[in-house]
Amino acid sequence: MSILQSIWLCLTGKSKPSQPNPSLQNPFQQKPFHQDQPCYNKEAVHDKTALILDIHENQVQAQPSLVIAIHGDVPFGPVGYHNRFAKKLSDASVNVVSVGLLRPGYKDDKGRRSAGRKGWSVGDNYDHKRIEQIALAIRALQQKYKPSKTIVAGHSGGAAITAKMLGYYPSLIDTAFIVSCPTHINEWRDHMFKLSFNPLFIGKLNRVSPFQLIDKISSHVHVHVFCGVNDPITPAYFSECYVTRGC
Repeated sequence: MSILQSIWLCLTGKSKPSQPNPSLQNPFQQKPFHQDQPCYNKEAVHDKTALILDIHENQVQAQPSLVIAIHGDVPFGPVGYHNRFAKKLSDASVNVVSVGLLRPGYKDDKGRRSAGRKGWSVGDNYDHKRIEQIALAIRALQQKYKPSKTIVAGHSGGAAITAKMLGYYPSLIDTAFIVSCPTHINEWRDHMFKLSFNPLFIGKLNRVSPFQLIDKISSHVHVHVFCGVNDPITPAYFSECYVTRGC
């Protein structure tokens, strides 16, 4: 089943959470992390976030479902697949506002750029300032559309941001789709250095990992985790460890 189909089932109230695969191996050992605290200002306005939001509406009435797609890390060039995903979902749904959210500092394939610093796309941009910027944009969309539910689908780095928002802002999101997530940031960086030999992946970052925030997720939130069995960038054991809390 595709992510798009899963979100459509969620919109129609027919979705069921997937079951983890206990056979996957996990190489992690627990290590101490330094906590980076969020600085969410409830009084801030959306204009200050200056994120590019590609909004698609289809037969919107009162209290639509709000779906937000957050793209992954793209070190070079523009990004646009999150916008195409949002449009495709909107075209297939009714009373849905579907939004492609361009992360801070990124450019899209229409030449637009979100405010803020992009970073190096090596796990450094999953920090509280960028997460706050995204959370403010989501809150502004909620204030505008008064949705019946808010669904966020994050891919790769966008999945890490989505997973961290679940812990930092427990009431912000109703359902999350976390796809190919680097759930343990520094272990993922070690993996990426072995894969790419990129020196930017050397060393540990002062970042809270999504795995550390699991206990802060509201029991009212529905979380769906997806991963590719043969994904070389974010191997399946990252997602498996997140789901089973087995690390």
